[in-house]
Amino acid sequence: MKPFSAIASCRQWQALRAISQKPRSPFLRDTSGATAIEFAMLALPFFAFLYALLGIGYIYITSNTLEDGAQMAGRQIRIGEVDASDMTKDQFKSLICDSVIVPTQTCLADIVVDVTSDPDISNLDTKAPVTNGVLDPTKEQYDPGIGGDYVIVKAYLPMSSINSLFALLDAANGPQFVISAVMVFRSEPYS
Repeated sequence: MKPFSAIASCRQWQALRAISQKPRSPFLRDTSGATAIEFAMLALPFFAFLYALLGIGYIYITSNTLEDGAQMAGRQIRIGEVDASDMTKDQFKSLICDSVIVPTQTCLADIVVDVTSDPDISNLDTKAPVTNGVLDPTKEQYDPGIGGDYVIVKAYLPMSSINSLFALLDAANGPQFVISAVMVFRSEPYS
């Protein structure tokens, strides 16, 4: 003989099974469009997330390559190659842009390079070349100095150079996004 609680639980299960086996309305049984609706609900957030992920990855890679380019160009100042070859500002920009993944013509048109030097490190200009909070190419300086000088190399690449790929970052209608690379060093006494 079964205990009373076991009989009650069997009856409860039988009642639940009977309720669940009742015929459903045609609306609840038809699942032919459910997958399409679920996809439509999830597609927009998924593709927005994917787009943002690709955009951030591209910005990260561009930032890293700009840092590498500024380091390699700065090394040329540090060892005296820039002074020995009388490298101009445009040639120095080209040296940096050769390492950046942005197309070279776009990089050369948009990059702002600010190179200052002084025998005393406290006299170096550390301010960005900006006017009213916007990058100003007219404030570029190019003074690689002589051997033994302290040098600061600053390279700025506005995000407008990438807008053709990522139109949502429209710098004309919003804030200007700028990737920057800065390095400070003392030139070797090459003179």
